[in-house]
Amino acid sequence: MNFNPLNLNQWNQWLNRRQLQVLEAAYKAAQNIKALEDKYFNGGKITYAPNQTKTLVEYVQSLRQSQIFQ
Repeated sequence: MNFNPLNLNQWNQWLNRRQLQVLEAAYKAAQNIKALEDKYFNGGKITYAPNQTKTLVEYVQSLRQSQIFQ
């Protein structure tokens, strides 16, 4: 197998850019999930509590899932 240094350099540049894009997307998703926790659960975990309705919890859980699987 013969590797062209130019192609290898381009591959490395693409890989570095892609890694940064994935990391930035994960960070934004984490920020969005934190915002959901802050807005609906006073910064706590998205879970059932006596003062939360089941509908609200399930709605926020679905929003969280959409952030995870983007």
